Amino acid sequence: MNKTHCARKEKGQVLVIMAVAIFSFLIFIGLAVDGTQLFLNYTRLKRAVDSAAVAAANDFRKIQNEAVDPTSVALMMNRMTQAAKEVLDLQQVQDTVSIKVYMCDLNNDGVTDASLATEVPSFYNQCPKAGQPLRRKLIYVKAFENSPTNFVTLIGIHSVPITTNATVEAAPVDLVIVMDTSRSMGDTFPGSNPLISPIGCNAGNSCEPLKGAKDAAKGLIDSLYPGYDRVAIVTFDTVAVTRYTLGFPDLGDPVAASGVLLSTTGPKWVPLHDDPSDYYLNKTWTNNGTDKLGRFNWINPEDRNNDGQDDDSGTASTHCTLTNLQGTPDPNSPNWDYSTPGPGKPCDNSNYLDAFDWDKNNSFSQPTSLPCTASDTSDHCASQRWMDSHTPLLNPPLPASLPISLVSTCTGCGIRQANEELIKNGRTNAVWVMVFLTDGVANMSDTKLTYPYDPTLTPVPNAFPTPYPNGFCGGHIVIGTLTPDPYNYWTTKCQDDTGQRRCINSTPNSCPPNSTPLVGSAYPTPYSPPYSVVDYAKDMTDAAALRISTNPKEKLGNEIAIYTIMFSSNQATVDKGAFLLRYIAAVGDDGDRTTDPCSAQEYVDDSRKHCGQYYSASNTSDLTRVLRDIASRIYTKISE
Repeated sequence: MNKTHCARKEKGQVLVIMAVAIFSFLIFIGLAVDGTQLFLNYTRLKRAVDSAAVAAANDFRKIQNEAVDPTSVALMMNRMTQAAKEVLDLQQVQDTVSIKVYMCDLNNDGVTDASLATEVPSFYNQCPKAGQPLRRKLIYVKAFENSPTNFVTLIGIHSVPITTNATVEAAPVDLVIVMDTSRSMGDTFPGSNPLISPIGCNAGNSCEPLKGAKDAAKGLIDSLYPGYDRVAIVTFDTVAVTRYTLGFPDLGDPVAASGVLLSTTGPKWVPLHDDPSDYYLNKTWTNNGTDKLGRFNWINPEDRNNDGQDDDSGTASTHCTLTNLQGTPDPNSPNWDYSTPGPGKPCDNSNYLDAFDWDKNNSFSQPTSLPCTASDTSDHCASQRWMDSHTPLLNPPLPASLPISLVSTCTGCGIRQANEELIKNGRTNAVWVMVFLTDGVANMSDTKLTYPYDPTLTPVPNAFPTPYPNGFCGGHIVIGTLTPDPYNYWTTKCQDDTGQRRCINSTPNSCPPNSTPLVGSAYPTPYSPPYSVVDYAKDMTDAAALRISTNPKEKLGNEIAIYTIMFSSNQATVDKGAFLLRYIAAVGDDGDRTTDPCSAQEYVDDSRKHCGQYYSASNTSDLTRVLRDIASRIYTKISE
């Protein structure tokens, strides 16, 4: 009897446990199903709100371009809200969603609206603070929806509230396209010889890959909103030039931005800088062509002692006499002085441009008379004509013709010129954007000729006007007393891959963190400091876009978004040049050099991999795709 009773009791307990387990299992299944549905609804809502925010921002841009009073608060908010709702309706979510649109300065009084601090604090924190310019026009769209449930309605939960938001740039854009026009941008021109300058491709606008870069850039210009966005074109090689100052692109105007890229003549067009290579150097300057590295000035071969003058008498040429020249004495041909210990110094004729042997007959030919006549085919006159014809027409004009340089990628020059263009002509209510394209490695800085040294300038220039005539490409052929190398030849082709950061600020405590301050007085001319062309490019980047520094005494720059593109199919070049372009992009992303999206190992291992605002393109098709992506980020920049 007791056994039967116990058995029945145990069966009853099992039934209860099974019932509870089944119910719990059903609840778990219900939560899983409803949770999945909730996630899908949130994802759908997030996509819809992102699109709605873009639509609201685009309508704001239209308002600025129409005969509509932008100070009419009710009209603006009604139009933007309606544009956002239309997008939600297209995605079939409008009936279930509540939506609201916000702006930083709705009443247009130049100050971020204080009510946002309590109403939408997350958006308020994105808006400019007191004292900061309201250049960025941010549109904030917030949406709310009650997501219906299925299984959990059994326990009285009929819906779950979900909220999402999106912030979009809505300001007009002032865009500066910065384009490398150095000699290597013509190396793939059909029939060109990299050893010889690609003469001929400029006439037909057929220099490659420069032409491909122009065509792709034209597509970026065409994506601008007419009458609202503006564009400028800056080129850089041995000198940076603003080819087209900030203005509204008019495709029907041959001198407008697109016309500048397509034209083949005129002062505004974008030519290749086709200075000759060291192929044309007088062989006796390079020990009959066997020693091209180090024994001459890459910025200006005529200047042996780095003082900016062709007259090197008393320094590099004091012992150049017929009795101690190497090889067969020839008074018309520069040779090498071996009268003192060491590898020797090249002799120089201070009265002539004798660095180049244009007809390759292994002999320098003097002019028949000075100044040169059009019919004079001597090497001296050929050099003079080349310098005169390849010096850009600037306003104000350069004080003298640019020398024939064997390097021509002044990355820092391009950044500096674009920054100055935005400072001078950029609108205070526009987003400032710089798209920087190069195919090579920085090997020049500004020089005393391209950026004259004037310590009395007011305000203080953004760049570093240098008293060193050849900029920051250290080297000379004067036997000096500096250590460790008293000869201090040009042994790096002006490139810097040390990874070190040096600073020449007049106040060392204002230098970038982890940089090495250099005392300028310890490096009198012609001894330029070890501060390099890469240091110069980084400093120009900081002057343009640095907004945050761990050194409170470091001078900050402007609010400029910078996108960089390495446009090369040469993997070695990409590997060598990517680190600088990624630095520029890191600063140009959020104004903070320490928050580098490219610092992860996967990007360090692959210099072609896109990260942050850095891109790589190996051909024109890749470049077109990259510029389309950049355009989408410029005009519809969405943040959480």
